[in-house]
Amino acid sequence: MRDLRFRFYIRFLAITLMVLTYLPIVYQNLPKFIRSYYLWSAILVSSILFIRPKVFLDKTLRYVLFYFIAFYLLLYFNFWSLNDSSISIDSPIVVEIFAFVIAFSLNAYFNSTRDYGSLVFIVKWTLFFIGVTAMLSIVSSFIDPSYARKMAGEGSLDSELITRLGGGAYGFASALVCLFPIMIYYYRNNSQCIYSKKLILFFGLLCFFALLRMQIVANILVSFIAIIFSLAGSKSFKKSIGLLAVTSIILIVIPKQFYADSLVQISTYFNKGSEVNNKLNDISRYVSMGNAEVTGVSSRADRYPLLWNAFKNNILFGHFAIKNSYNIDEGGHLYFMYKLAGLGILNFVFFIYIFVKFIKINLSKVDNQYSFYLLLSFFSIIALGLIKSLVTRDLWYAYFFILPGLYLLKKVKPKINDKVNSA
Repeated sequence: MRDLRFRFYIRFLAITLMVLTYLPIVYQNLPKFIRSYYLWSAILVSSILFIRPKVFLDKTLRYVLFYFIAFYLLLYFNFWSLNDSSISIDSPIVVEIFAFVIAFSLNAYFNSTRDYGSLVFIVKWTLFFIGVTAMLSIVSSFIDPSYARKMAGEGSLDSELITRLGGGAYGFASALVCLFPIMIYYYRNNSQCIYSKKLILFFGLLCFFALLRMQIVANILVSFIAIIFSLAGSKSFKKSIGLLAVTSIILIVIPKQFYADSLVQISTYFNKGSEVNNKLNDISRYVSMGNAEVTGVSSRADRYPLLWNAFKNNILFGHFAIKNSYNIDEGGHLYFMYKLAGLGILNFVFFIYIFVKFIKINLSKVDNQYSFYLLLSFFSIIALGLIKSLVTRDLWYAYFFILPGLYLLKKVKPKINDKVNSA
C-alpha cells in the first residue's frame, strides 16, 4: 500500500513538472511560488533519493550527476572565465543541468520500479499538453505573428495578453521537431498504436502548423527533412537505412539552383515580409551565391570559422579557459560547436558521451522497425543543435524522457530488458 501511494505521489510530481513545462497558459497564471520549477524539481529528486535511493544506482544517471557536478564546480571556481550570471539560478547553463538531471532521474525511477503504467499516463497527458499549447501558439501567432521570436529575445511583446495566453516559445518549437518521426511510425503502423490514424494525423498537422505559425525557420526545415526521411522508412531497419542513403545521394546530386528556385517558390505561400518568407529567400540566395552576397544565412555560417579559430587556440580546455579579448558570443546559437570551442574537447567528449550512451540504450530496447524512426528523432535534434541553440527544458524533457516513453503507446506493451535499464 505504501509503495502504491509513493507511485501516485511521483506520478503527481512528474505531471506537475510537465504542466509547468508544456502548459505555459497554466504556468503564466500561477503564483510565483507555486509555479517554481526548481521547487518541484527539488521535491521530486529528494523524494526519490530518500524513499527509493536504489534508483541512483542507475549507471547512466550516476554518470550524468557526476558530469554536471564536476562541470558546475569548475564553473563556480572560475576554471572557465564566464560571467557570474552564467551560474545564476535562471541562467541557461543551470536550466540545462536541471533539465538533464530531472529527465534522467525520471527515466531511472521508472526503469527501476517498472511502473510503466504511470509512465504511459504521464506521456499521454504530456502529449495532450503539447497539443493544447500548439493550438494556443497558433492563436497567439494570429495576434502577433512574430510573438515566438520576440519571446526568444528578438524584440519585445506588444501585449501581456500574449504571455498569459500561453503560446509556446522557442524551446517548445524545438521539442516538436523530434516528435514527427514517431508520429509517422504510428500513423503507418496504426494497428500497433492506442491512438487512431485520424487523431495522429490531426496531432501531427496541428504541431507542424504551429511550427509554421511560430516562424522559426530552422525548426521548420529540420522537421520537414525528418518527415521526408521518415516517409522513406520501411519495416526493416537495414532497408530503411539503405533507402535513407539512396535518398541522401539523390538530394546531394540535385543541382543547387533547383533548391534555390524551389525555396523561392515555397516562400510565395507565406505572407510577403513575414519571417518565413524572408528566411526562405535568404537561404535561396545563400544556396545560389554562397558567401558572394552577405545574407543572414551567410553571417550565421561565418560563425563556424569564428568558433573554429577559438577552438584551435585551446583544444583541450576551450576558449573560456584562457584570458584573451577574442569574443565568440556571436557563435552562441551554434549549440554543439559553441560548447566545443568554448569549453574544449575534453569537456565535449564527456558531454557527448551522455547522448551516445542514451541513444545506444534506447535503441536496444525497441524493435527493429521502430528503431529507425527513433534514431531519426534523436538525430533531428542533433542536426538542429548544429545550427541553433538548444538550452531549454522543453526540449530536453521531450528528448530524454518523452521520446523513450512513446514506445509504450503500443497496444501490446513491449517487454523491456532489465539489463538494459541498469546499463
